[in-house]
Amino acid sequence: MNPWYAPGHAPVANPCGILGGARWTNASDYIAGPGDGLERYKNGTAFPINGVEPSPNMPVPAGTTGTEVLKYDQNMRMQKAQGKSFRTNDNPTWKAGSDQEVKFSIAANHGGGHQYRLCKLSKLFDGSMDEDCFQANPMAFVGNTSWFEYTSNESTTPTRVPFTAVRLSDANTDGVIPAGSTWTKFGLPSCEGNEGSQKGFKKTSDHCTKPQFTNEVSEAGFWGTGTLFKGKKGKNSPALVKVLDNFSLVDTVRVPEGLEGDYVVSWRWDSEQSPQVWTHCSVVTIEA
Repeated sequence: MNPWYAPGHAPVANPCGILGGARWTNASDYIAGPGDGLERYKNGTAFPINGVEPSPNMPVPAGTTGTEVLKYDQNMRMQKAQGKSFRTNDNPTWKAGSDQEVKFSIAANHGGGHQYRLCKLSKLFDGSMDEDCFQANPMAFVGNTSWFEYTSNESTTPTRVPFTAVRLSDANTDGVIPAGSTWTKFGLPSCEGNEGSQKGFKKTSDHCTKPQFTNEVSEAGFWGTGTLFKGKKGKNSPALVKVLDNFSLVDTVRVPEGLEGDYVVSWRWDSEQSPQVWTHCSVVTIEA
């Protein structure tokens, strides 16, 4: 069973992810795994884990945990501040109890859904930042509307397609984690049938003529497997092909009351079509 069938239950190695998914001994292993993964990827029989080799100029090595990457980033910001408080060094500022827009984009559409959570930044430096900390502070989604946002070659002004968000909670499942929290299903449909599964990703046939499910986003013409499969024919709808490098999914979340100081925001994505959990972290300053 893949993680989305029980939101939040799957364990994670790190609440902020692992850069590249794992640490291999050869950069080419990042494309589709060790051994004969690269050759099988080339002949269309292996799933692309990352699809590319890690950049030779990354300041931290692939395979590094997300919390270590974040700690490196914070230390670099402190040094660049040169004696000034780095707390205000480009952190977004949120008011406790306020509603905030958050957005993300994806390279490969594995379906499933996501949640935003918080953990105090000080726990990053004392070594106690873990999944339990984030699960103690999930952010609630506001309202029942989310947006598919994109820009096109014809205009730099973002266009938004509102859609009715599908929320999952204890009320309509056998129970999510954290208990009492809410998750949101991805609003961008993948392709119908095998074309929207891992099995389908290995093919190069000209399919993906229909979305996996319908909503306001698919009715506007957008569905597909995402940017990672940009060069493969038939992996995205014609409308999505035009905006693959310039789209995001937007939600409104509520910042919990009673919080103050620097916090790490963790975005967690539980996949439906693959046995993967994706996580990503950033830092915000919350004011009372």
